[in-house]
Amino acid sequence: MWGLRKKFWNGLATRKFASNRPALIPVPVDGARRLNAVSLGSQFPGIPIPNIRVADRVPDDEAQPLKYYFYKFQVAMYTILPANQSGLPPIDADPLKALDNAYTDAHRKLFPLPALPEEYRNGFDLGRIAVASPYACYVERAPEGGYQWDLRQLDKYEHHSGLHSIGARVLFRLNPGATLQRGAPCCRCCLRNGDTQQLSAHPSPATTALAAYIWNAVQQSDCHQRTDVARRRL
Repeated sequence: MWGLRKKFWNGLATRKFASNRPALIPVPVDGARRLNAVSLGSQFPGIPIPNIRVADRVPDDEAQPLKYYFYKFQVAMYTILPANQSGLPPIDADPLKALDNAYTDAHRKLFPLPALPEEYRNGFDLGRIAVASPYACYVERAPEGGYQWDLRQLDKYEHHSGLHSIGARVLFRLNPGATLQRGAPCCRCCLRNGDTQQLSAHPSPATTALAAYIWNAVQQSDCHQRTDVARRRL
């Protein structure tokens, strides 16, 4: 049964990607109905997030009925033929092997195979990621000196059983004795979650989850290109 599910959802995803075309959005006209900002939860009751604002409707000149009904079909299929199944072997701990299993030939014809960033080749180094990636925008001055990523607000969100929250505070301190490419100063970092912990020696579940989150986000965006730009700017 899993083979059928996997074939169906891989086929749907690749065909949807291949057939998608840029939408032609006309210039707005005067007198059209006003768009109002409402909470995400009011538009999508299954996603109870009240503090994200979205439009209360799709503008008439941007509505695409074919895509709307295809979306409805896709949501219905999640119930009829779910994309997950219990009792399967765990995903390979090696991200490259896991990617080989998930990223089929059809995917590779449409989109290049994601490349492993240099910062992940020998474990993960959040200090390097902090100064050589788009996630540099999350770096801020720490009250006790140095710099930090403060993502503790993410602790309030639920997560699946068996996974770890990425709500953590990472403290960065300048390491004058080391440099990155282009002479950028290297940072050493420690996790502040009760006790201070050196990430490079004993990564905790929270930091492992945080690194995995960043890795997944990089793979699903154009972050590789922006990382190269960030490095050149450094």
